[in-house]
Amino acid sequence: MNRKKFSTHKAITVLLLTIIIFSFGILMGNYNTGKKFNKVIGLSDSLRIETQGVEVIHDILKENLCENDDILYLNDDLYKLSERLAYMESIWGEDNEQVKTLKNEYFIIEARHWTLAKSRAENCFNGSKDMNNTIVLYFYGGTEVCPRCKEQGAVLTYLREKYKGTKVYSFDIDAESTVVNVLKKLYGVDGVPGLVINDETYIGYLDAEDLVKFVENQTD
Repeated sequence: MNRKKFSTHKAITVLLLTIIIFSFGILMGNYNTGKKFNKVIGLSDSLRIETQGVEVIHDILKENLCENDDILYLNDDLYKLSERLAYMESIWGEDNEQVKTLKNEYFIIEARHWTLAKSRAENCFNGSKDMNNTIVLYFYGGTEVCPRCKEQGAVLTYLREKYKGTKVYSFDIDAESTVVNVLKKLYGVDGVPGLVINDETYIGYLDAEDLVKFVENQTD
């Protein structure tokens, strides 16, 4: 009889402990989710403010295109924005409407900066091409459609950091963006990874060595 009472008491205690632990887990999960959500909301607002700042800097720089090297720093600012966008996308998902809107706004800024860099290369350097004056449009896709896109992105990041004059503009090939669609048609980009290197299109993966050789061959 005592054993039965003990077993019942023990079972109730275990059940209560389980409920408490489970409830605590739910509360902590909701708390962390709330913190993460607020953090992303703040990041979204911050991105919009920084986006406006990049646009203003763009307008200032275009007045003294050949005399101003600050375009390189603006390219760094764009890259930082892309990293923060990627973070947002990792939390909310690529199908989130706010993420899509922010990405499309970012693509517009990238395209504006690209026209600025392209004009500078053509008018200030007599169209000369080398890794310190190279412009790359990079079209990427998701892991399922493009297993090597992540690797290609890493290669481009490495080259951008090694050659400070190299400018890389990344676009989601499946984005519902007029800007992206116009660039795809303009350069005949129909696959990923898709690279437009100094106005010359290449579809497929290029490692760092082959990409440098590709640019060197353009100067021959």
